Amino acid sequence: MTRDEFLQDFARCLQQDTCQLTGEEQLDSLPGWDSLAVVIFMAQLDKTYRANVPPAKIKQAQTVNELYAIVIHLTNDAMSQA
Repeated sequence: MTRDEFLQDFARCLQQDTCQLTGEEQLDSLPGWDSLAVVIFMAQLDKTYRANVPPAKIKQAQTVNELYAIVIHLTNDAMSQA
């Protein structure tokens, strides 16, 4: 998954225009980033990338870029264990 693909998927979860996201946004300041968006995001990751990202890991991220780094790290770990 590229960063651009991630931003597109993330924007869809928030029902936002992809071109508005840079990755530097603070998650808690994004309109629509709430508990429902987290669940939708987790489901999207599972469906599209077969990535299981625990809510506690998502909560650790402060920015969209940090969230991307967590997802990539967990996805790479899962792939190396397969």
